Amino acid sequence: MWADGNKQIILPEDIEISLDITNDCNLRCKHCCISAGDGLRGKDLPTTKLKEIIRKIIDLNPHLISISGGEPLIRPDFRELTNYLHMNYTGKLLLMTNAILIDDNMAQFIYENYDYVDVSIDGVDENTCSKIREEGVFDKTPRGIQLLVANSCKVTASMV
Repeated sequence: MWADGNKQIILPEDIEISLDITNDCNLRCKHCCISAGDGLRGKDLPTTKLKEIIRKIIDLNPHLISISGGEPLIRPDFRELTNYLHMNYTGKLLLMTNAILIDDNMAQFIYENYDYVDVSIDGVDENTCSKIREEGVFDKTPRGIQLLVANSCKVTASMV
């Protein structure tokens, strides 16, 4: 409700929901909030509980659901959760990833199930990236991006 007493109307096309499906990641970026919960690593919700949450999110009829983490591809049930979403939800799906774990098979799976992919890449070269992430990471992300693009995924990048 607005301060003047009028009711606020929220339409489905106004709702975007981000769901972090894991607290785990294959990186330890200095700026990431996931590192604040290092004690939570390995304590992700079980698949059945996440499906219950996804069902409740779908019931809200959001325009877009963003799947993130940590690194969502690290979950062993990533494909199962994605298939569940894809079978039960008709809106747009966004995947947020660092793209390091993407191979050609995963890139094809992502293309078939996600409308958009946002890849985090921090730095403009190995030197700047290694200050934020770790050494040897900078070249891995562009390889993942190339595989996504080769599989016709719509890719954007976010960076610090």
